[in-house]
Amino acid sequence: MDIFETDAYDRRQRRNTSCALLFSLLPFFLSTAVYFYLWTPDSPASITAAGVKSAPILLLAAVVLIWNGSQSVLGVVGGLIFSAVGDCCLIWPEHFLHGMGAFAAAHLLYSLTFLSGRYARHSSSSLTRLLYLFLIVLGGGVYIYL
Repeated sequence: MDIFETDAYDRRQRRNTSCALLFSLLPFFLSTAVYFYLWTPDSPASITAAGVKSAPILLLAAVVLIWNGSQSVLGVVGGLIFSAVGDCCLIWPEHFLHGMGAFAAAHLLYSLTFLSGRYARHSSSSLTRLLYLFLIVLGGGVYIYL
């Protein structure tokens, strides 16, 4: 086997992986289409509305878990599940704070997952630390203003 056959084999493998990923995402795309087809802003709050609203996110979490079930991905799946819970809570106006809490938990899981060592490309420099400090101060200022 020479280099040209290896390159062709790699291209076939990438194409097959892409096709398999597309087919595994079809339920997510279909449930998203159903959600936008059935969604009306004035619809009454119901269990069915909550299920239709959270189904695409739950299906996406299942695809992420099936395709890459490593420990760092569990934070992404957990964030998606908390996002689905937040969507369900926002159906009913009296559960608004619960929904915001679920979204906050989802964002914390996302942050912890993507700030882990697996995704770190290099050690942080002083310029990066200064940028982080600036963003924290800016975020705190916006929070105090709101």
